Amino acid sequence: MNSQTNKSIKNINNIIICCSLSIGVRLGEYDTTKPTDCNDYSCAPAAIRVGIEEIIPHEQYDDNSANKENDIALIRLDQDIRFSNSIRPICLPSAVAQERSAPVSGTQYTVAGWGSTLRRPKSAVKQKLQVPLVDLSQCQRKYRERKVNVVSNQLCAGGVYVEDSCEGDSGGPLMRFRNDAWVLEGIVSFGYKCGLSGWPAVHTRVANYDDWIRSKLRN
Repeated sequence: MNSQTNKSIKNINNIIICCSLSIGVRLGEYDTTKPTDCNDYSCAPAAIRVGIEEIIPHEQYDDNSANKENDIALIRLDQDIRFSNSIRPICLPSAVAQERSAPVSGTQYTVAGWGSTLRRPKSAVKQKLQVPLVDLSQCQRKYRERKVNVVSNQLCAGGVYVEDSCEGDSGGPLMRFRNDAWVLEGIVSFGYKCGLSGWPAVHTRVANYDDWIRSKLRN
């Protein structure tokens, strides 16, 4: 497979606002307690730490807003990254063939992260979980109970008892495998507690920010 390089990654403001440029990014990480991740057959290359050149939060994001609209930012790394089996890019929705119809409620997505679990305040090992898409109008009705206005720039997924993203997962990907590629459909933003039945998590809808993302890229 041909190697490729890239130096931009996506993240969200409630991760980025806590950080300075002296904080780096770890790529290829899986188990944070081990220097090298191995299974019964082989070991992956060690995770690498990369510095940050620039942090670009969305200009209209307001951390004090109840609904966290525009909860997206870019991190420009200070060096090109060589992709490998353990460090791979994920596609923007616009980079794959457009679907004939919008995904229906119940469509399965995958969320991943090192956030809280039932047993620990954070996981040392990256977790992943399939969560169902929830109709936007249904999600809006639910969050009105908390006086939160979920908008079309967001999408909702989850709402299954004890199966949810949680604290520490914010900024992580909501992904779907389609057209032979993993696609970044959403970014974990917020929710009401964790793992409550009927309360899906709210995600930034990446497709609605395609023009903004591309306007920040360098040739």
